[in-house]
Amino acid sequence: MPTSWSRITGVLLGFILWGTANPALLAFGISPHRILRVEGEVKVKRDRKNIWNAYPGLGLNNNHRLVLSSGAKVTIYCSNAQIREVSSIGGYPVSGICSINRSNNSNLCTLVRTPEDPNNPYLISPRNTKITESQPLLSWHPVAGATSYRVEIIGAGLEWLTEVEGTLVRYDGAEVLQPGWYYGVKITAYKGEKNFAVSSAGFSILSEEKEQQLEVATQELEEQFSEGEVLALALVNFYRDYELYDDAIEVLQRLISEGQPGAGVYQLLGQTYWDVGLLGLAKAQFVKALEAAEAEENLALQGSLQASLGVVTDLLATTQADFQEAAKLLQGALVSYQGLEELTAEEAARIALIEDSLVEVKGKIEQ
Repeated sequence: MPTSWSRITGVLLGFILWGTANPALLAFGISPHRILRVEGEVKVKRDRKNIWNAYPGLGLNNNHRLVLSSGAKVTIYCSNAQIREVSSIGGYPVSGICSINRSNNSNLCTLVRTPEDPNNPYLISPRNTKITESQPLLSWHPVAGATSYRVEIIGAGLEWLTEVEGTLVRYDGAEVLQPGWYYGVKITAYKGEKNFAVSSAGFSILSEEKEQQLEVATQELEEQFSEGEVLALALVNFYRDYELYDDAIEVLQRLISEGQPGAGVYQLLGQTYWDVGLLGLAKAQFVKALEAAEAEENLALQGSLQASLGVVTDLLATTQADFQEAAKLLQGALVSYQGLEELTAEEAARIALIEDSLVEVKGKIEQ
């Protein structure tokens, strides 16, 4: 049967340059492609035993196959920023729908230990993200006992300083934040006149060229997709391509609050928190995603989420019980992958990394 997919957006892709988006750090097994819209009966098939119903937000891997019934239609956001539609009855390999030659994503990563110390006023937003706002609203973690905070923004010749009692402040300096520049944010917690906790992070301003591309492409998406959920998912993936993680988080939070999303949406929010270095928030979303994946009987997704949770739990661990939990999650991931037929080379490599992580975590558990 001949393939029958078409490019949905015309102008959109003309504004996306191959290789301009830096690959994000990805949790174990995060899917490179994502379903935006489903009409009719569409199944996602990994092998003979692992077949799931398709739904908006579900991640797709290159070894998956889409099976469409008569009259069905599915729209996909591919990792190379193409939006594809399949609209004919039959089975279609995802690797054929989404060309994998220029994927901006990788399925594996390493992470350094998180700076989310609850005793520090760590920056929450905007954090490790690009933004388009000229007067961003900064928020940070409240520290017990703090009576005030000193906030500094430094970069591109700017040195802005203010002091507040709460955990929110908007930049209102006379100098305009410069496109393309990185700005460091230093937050110091005070108890009376004595400082006792300091945290640093930062954000970047999107370049003027990219902002113009973003404006045109966003308008194109809004014209193409009238359904709220479909447009939201398309925007999330587009924002992530531009490293506008704060914008992606805002859309995903709204999407979750408005309905009952599947495991893929929770996983995507967890992944985005992971990208900006907020692993505690990432873990909370991965837990919800795992619960949904178990209800969906999606064994491959369960394995990737268990592995991600194992790594995050290890990074956040402060007690022996935490390390034991991490080991249990990693072991569970291996069990889930063992239930899959004919592992791909990518999955085999992922399992090897999980096994290495499990050995490392077990080494931290006191005998």
